[in-house]
Amino acid sequence: MQYRSRFNQSKGDTPPSVAPIPKEVLGLVDNVKKKAKLPKDETPNVATVKDVNKLSDQAFFNKAKNGDKVLIYVGYQKAFLYRPSTDEIIQESAVEIIRDDEEASASASEEQQTASSAAVLRIKI
Repeated sequence: MQYRSRFNQSKGDTPPSVAPIPKEVLGLVDNVKKKAKLPKDETPNVATVKDVNKLSDQAFFNKAKNGDKVLIYVGYQKAFLYRPSTDEIIQESAVEIIRDDEEASASASEEQQTASSAAVLRIKI
């Protein structure tokens, strides 16, 4: 995946402003970093499990409950399923980013995984 800058420093353009990190995210990161090694140079994307029944087909969410938080570190390629109510990490997994045109090959490789392999959180972009 390649990221491109939206400004040209040589022309004297200023970079776009960066939004502050929400306090909820900072609090989650503080709690999770006490239990797992987290990257210091990346802020995770955070999602809340709202309806665990819709996630039942994804191994990463096998032990999830509504209200759990998912911290996704795209650059680090790691995801954490964290339960704030008990202050514990429920699942830790690799992250695989799938573009629309890669979906067919990802499905084929998923079928080749054995039952003993670790859950991988697949994110479609």
